Amino acid sequence: MRYLNSLGLILIIISSISCSSNDKIKNGEPRDPDIYDMTVWDKVDEGLHASFASTNQAYKRSIPPTIDLYDTIRLNAWKGEEVHTKILLWSNKDIGEVEIKTMVDPLTPAPGISNVNHRLVKYVLSDEFIKGCGSGGKDTVPSHLSPDILENGNKVTLNKNETRPVWLSLETASDCEPGIYNYKSEIKSASDSATLFFEIEVVDKQLPPPSEWSFHLDLWQNPFAVSRYHNVQLWSQEHWDLMKPLLEKLASAGQKCITTTLNDKPWGGQTFDPFGSMITWIKDDSGNWFYDYSIFDQYVSFAMGCGITKQINCYSMVPWNNRFIYYNENTTGYKEIIAVPGSEEYNKLWTPFLIDFREHLRDMGWLHITTIAMDERKEEDMRKIIKLIKSNVPELKISLAGNMLQSEIDNDLYDLSIAIGLDPVRESVTERVASGKPTTFYTCCAQPEHPNNFTFSPPADNTYIGWFAAASGYSGFLRWAYNSWVEDPFYDSRFRTWPSGDTYLIYPGAVSSVRFEKLIEGIKDYEKIKILKQDLAGDPSLTAANYETLLNNFLASIHYSQLNERPSSEIILEGQSLLYKIAKR
Repeated sequence: MRYLNSLGLILIIISSISCSSNDKIKNGEPRDPDIYDMTVWDKVDEGLHASFASTNQAYKRSIPPTIDLYDTIRLNAWKGEEVHTKILLWSNKDIGEVEIKTMVDPLTPAPGISNVNHRLVKYVLSDEFIKGCGSGGKDTVPSHLSPDILENGNKVTLNKNETRPVWLSLETASDCEPGIYNYKSEIKSASDSATLFFEIEVVDKQLPPPSEWSFHLDLWQNPFAVSRYHNVQLWSQEHWDLMKPLLEKLASAGQKCITTTLNDKPWGGQTFDPFGSMITWIKDDSGNWFYDYSIFDQYVSFAMGCGITKQINCYSMVPWNNRFIYYNENTTGYKEIIAVPGSEEYNKLWTPFLIDFREHLRDMGWLHITTIAMDERKEEDMRKIIKLIKSNVPELKISLAGNMLQSEIDNDLYDLSIAIGLDPVRESVTERVASGKPTTFYTCCAQPEHPNNFTFSPPADNTYIGWFAAASGYSGFLRWAYNSWVEDPFYDSRFRTWPSGDTYLIYPGAVSSVRFEKLIEGIKDYEKIKILKQDLAGDPSLTAANYETLLNNFLASIHYSQLNERPSSEIILEGQSLLYKIAKR
């Protein structure tokens, strides 16, 4: 076995040919729809094989990994940081149950790790990018398996001709002394065993807790998907109990925004589980409007209790098809209104609500953190809405996901998110961020394939998100779907004509994903970049000046178009290596 530094793993690409078998196998996973030359397993020595591997790469389940074997690695971490590595297990014979135990080496004088967690990397059906949003659907796009689900556990069944990844997370204690700490993972089956060794080098830098991260993370939550998937009544105690770990996990990633709805189906039926309204609009016999905020209040309070406290985003004054639902007391039933922004009917509908909503938010103490939020709406409509808001409730902030930077309404937008492929002028982004206005970017199926957050995306693409934000001057990242699950997300991540995984980053039961963990890794890199830049700016030495130049030059080289020529894994490894050298200087 050779010694491996975790910053030097290589990219492995395995090609495959598509077929159509989607039957489930053991452990609830799908059969592999790809066809491979299985004679490659004949070249594998019998018995259990184990090696460390890169979390930046995805490894095929049906093919032995074509990597050198490494039984030793070194990871580096800041104090208070959770870091990850991956263990690959494979065999050309049925091995049965394999157990992994990770422990401190007896020679280590004091523990540097406050928590060790093993998770099994499970496979889910995915597809390809093809044409992005109009890929063509399940019947026309080749299907594949992607390793994405992170299921808690340290025991895995290893079958014949199978590769199994295990995700190993290690959290450094916030008060641990800088230095090198030695650990080992013992891997045992009924007939075989292996031991892998690793070092954790903790540098003398402190990573703040997620609640103090500056990165503006805005992943939209879908409570209605939780109700449907778990078959529990909407807003019942069982529903709240199921949402709690989902929102707590989101808060642990540094989430800043609570996603709420002002009306029914603000995005039509684009998700498997459409969003309902958190506010009931009521019109009495005299034509007066009243509003029931009870669910809205419960959800906001609940999300805050889970740790998401900075901003409340309320969707939307421009729902798809301009369709609005209200309860009519005169007919004791729900009615529908079609009201176009700028029309007299629209203004009569929204003016009393905005005034009443402002007072309610003021009573709740939330007015200063609430925005009226829209996404990808026409500038003409936005101008009319902004005029209505400013003339009636100027205290309310406005947020938008869409390309309105450097337009005449830019100054009226408090929170603006720009599609990654639109390339705004850097100075305009910097000016907004400097003035305290959240200015982020977003990815979706309509944007470039790389970087993106699909189940088939290279894992490092998710980490690249944080680096791109730092390089472009953005204050963070938005994605439209944290948990808008498909019908059976643990089995099949494909949905209609969108690339697989576009609708969710987390699985039911708050089961994490490779994509979500790698996204958090990039957010932590963003925080490190900010901290180290401040350190370098306050250090007049020539060494600091040289590192400052190296870091600035590296960030200046980052643009998503480079991913057409160079994989994100190489860029991330280079950038993280530089951060390590700066932190160690």
